[in-house]
Amino acid sequence: MMCRVQAAALAIALGFSLFSHAQAKKLTMSGIVTDKQSRKPIEGATVTVVGNKANQETTDGEGSFILTFVEGVQEGDAIRVRVEKTGYRIYEALKPVSSTIPLQVSLEAISPPPKSKPDNIGKQTPTEELGKGTAHPDSMARSDHKTSGRPSTETQQPTQPLIIQTGPTFGNLADRANALSDQIMEDLYLHGWYRRDRSGQERVVVQQMPTKPEEVEQWTKSRSEYFRFRFFARVLDIRNEFAQLHLRDERLDEFFKYQGMIEQANRQMAAANVGRNIDVPILPQEIEEVAERLKILANQIPTQRAAPRQLPFSVTRVMPEKPEFSFEIVVTITTDVDVSAGYIVVEFEGAKASIGTDFVDSKLVFSNDESIVGNKPLKDYLLAHPTDTYALAIGRTPFTPKKPIHVVAYGGTPFNVTRVTLFDK
Repeated sequence: MMCRVQAAALAIALGFSLFSHAQAKKLTMSGIVTDKQSRKPIEGATVTVVGNKANQETTDGEGSFILTFVEGVQEGDAIRVRVEKTGYRIYEALKPVSSTIPLQVSLEAISPPPKSKPDNIGKQTPTEELGKGTAHPDSMARSDHKTSGRPSTETQQPTQPLIIQTGPTFGNLADRANALSDQIMEDLYLHGWYRRDRSGQERVVVQQMPTKPEEVEQWTKSRSEYFRFRFFARVLDIRNEFAQLHLRDERLDEFFKYQGMIEQANRQMAAANVGRNIDVPILPQEIEEVAERLKILANQIPTQRAAPRQLPFSVTRVMPEKPEFSFEIVVTITTDVDVSAGYIVVEFEGAKASIGTDFVDSKLVFSNDESIVGNKPLKDYLLAHPTDTYALAIGRTPFTPKKPIHVVAYGGTPFNVTRVTLFDK
């Protein structure tokens, strides 16, 4: 092992030595900065690549700039571009490096503050900004207000401005988190990554999962770069929206904390002119976990659910198929309407040893499952009945009147079913 390490170190040293003599042309990327509303070019905007991966540039009279990247930056790499200009909102976004496609940046102007009153009127309390920085009209100065058509000789008393605070709307946060989670996983599936539960669902793939170590390494790097480019900032934004609702996920927080440490280390190395970066790809398992944590957060948002309702069922005692058990029953559960989502919970009375079902695509659920964190009625019910329930989450196959569900239970002594309950998702 030591010989391999020494050989690798020697190869790296030789590589650096040879590379230092080669005058390779550095990668560049052009772009233009314009006003979002007028579409006119903006002169004097500062363009920076976070992490010191390129020189800082200032746009010319035509709003144009050219970034020259440091050695090691390659075509297609994801970079975070930051553009600043006085009077405009700061622009920051992940973009792919391209020497052929110019970067288009539109800056949004900051609305000017309301005009201040004359000195003899007095000072107003600053007004909270609304939405995108526009002040409420009631907060404007009123020095030109007329009363009874005659000018007043008295000094007008300052009026307290109406302060209105608006918060972001979270109404569709759960839907957006679930949709983003699905998009993240869809990219992995398209490139040959499989579900860990091997659901068997056929999917269209554009790339098969490689098997050779060097190909797997390249595949992992490719998916990591795509995740950083397309999803990283969006996941961070949604995570922050959940935090405003006091909903946090420890694993997701740890993920961003680790990524932040890497970025900080790269900044320090760049400041010290080390000439290299820490390049740690995000593994597909980590990407998959990020997608899962988004769904778990989405499930914690309080929502209105239909009250649990009892489902009709019948119990039939049959001859045991397994010789090790002397008692066996078949529970037939029916419904009068189609049910495409939710949880079916069978409550038993007496000791049972084994349970199974013919309900296709259903998934067994327990009280400690993170997938039901936000479903208080179901979670409370399972916690109150930890050993005498059998809970199934409805999958892709709906529960319909034409196809009853059968649950088979075995045991050494007689037992029975007391109720079957449907819980809303």
